[in-house]
Amino acid sequence: MQHRSIFPVPENTARVAPPMTSMIDVVFLLITFFMLVSEFTRQNDLAGLHLPDVAEADPDEDPDLDRIVVNITRDGTLHIGPNAVTPRQLGAELANEVRLAEGRVAPPLQIRADRETPFRHVRTVLQLCTEHRIRIWRVSFGAQIDEHLR
Repeated sequence: MQHRSIFPVPENTARVAPPMTSMIDVVFLLITFFMLVSEFTRQNDLAGLHLPDVAEADPDEDPDLDRIVVNITRDGTLHIGPNAVTPRQLGAELANEVRLAEGRVAPPLQIRADRETPFRHVRTVLQLCTEHRIRIWRVSFGAQIDEHLR
């Protein structure tokens, strides 16, 4: 028994199929896009940096794309992204960001320090902000939630 459609189709009509080549191209473009985006979001992560454990924290779900992320390793080495910088270089970079803002509010600063990092290294970053007249209007500290502390 042949299936009959509600809407009759003339017998001499060719079947239409979606163009699969275009669909495959779109899928590969989407895969490439998401691979690149995920790489940019992990750019601020530093291997070997163990963030302090906390009982509660707000998730970093919608970070500002222009925020400055400073990573501090346990020995006090400062990093912007994967690059190690001296305190003088960090101060120059922070001052440059403020200069680029040109009257707008400077981008937010996130400090991510290893759980073993002495606070004096964090204080160094905060002092660099004040020395270069960088208004600290939004500073966040990276941490990870430890379920055992809840």
